[in-house]
Amino acid sequence: MIPFVEKRDDQVFMTRGRGYAFPLHLHAHVELVYIDKGSLDITVGEQHRRLEAGQMAFICPHQTHSYDTPLNDNRITAAVISLALLRDYMNILHNHHLANPFLEQHLIHPNIPYALDQLYTEYKAQGRLEIYQPFIQLILARILEVSPLNANSGTEHQQTVWRIADYVNRHYHDNITLDKMAKDLNINKYRLSRLFSDIFGQNFPTYVNNLRLAYACNLLTGSDYSITNVSEESGFGSLRTFFRVFRNKYGMTPQAYRKQQNHQTTCNASNKIVPAE
Repeated sequence: MIPFVEKRDDQVFMTRGRGYAFPLHLHAHVELVYIDKGSLDITVGEQHRRLEAGQMAFICPHQTHSYDTPLNDNRITAAVISLALLRDYMNILHNHHLANPFLEQHLIHPNIPYALDQLYTEYKAQGRLEIYQPFIQLILARILEVSPLNANSGTEHQQTVWRIADYVNRHYHDNITLDKMAKDLNINKYRLSRLFSDIFGQNFPTYVNNLRLAYACNLLTGSDYSITNVSEESGFGSLRTFFRVFRNKYGMTPQAYRKQQNHQTTCNASNKIVPAE
């Protein structure tokens, strides 16, 4: 299952399937995550929740967020939507965020999962943007009628957080270094290093490698790329480095991880109950 990566230029990106894991990041789109089955750990800003089936999260532009899948069989539907498609809601969501980004099941109008299903069907069929928009408008209308908004603070510190996260998310596929990042952002290297630890709770190399590993895992389970291509696409400088970092994180090789995940998918499919005719 390949999650949204901030380098994308798509106005709409959707995915549906098992798992959904990505380290702390942000982007300039709105993001909706609906739990079809199982559960998902989500952090949005300073708020953290484990969402269960029938619940959802709504992330506004430039909000830091992360995902982690507990050890269960789950299915997630996620949509990442450009502000350009939000029409009347564009200015509202550019300048505000939900006071509580997590929606309980009783607050989710039946229109929302229906519209998400229709939106995903059109997306898979490569439908036109003008077909997407009514479903997007319906989802937003139903969410905002039950969700109070807070104005974005726009403090200097928050702006710095956005700049740092945005830079890393756009460049982690490349040969990114703390020195180059400090120079490009015009921030003192040592201050940047401290900010990084404060914001993300880990040092710069660890965070960048975790981003690359998250992307690599999704390529391993959601594509037929060779291991070499996965390593290159994820931003690792060499196959040897990729194997070392991957084994340190997951305790197995990328090949073993792919085989394990594919085996779980096959088992889940074979255990489905087929209704009697």
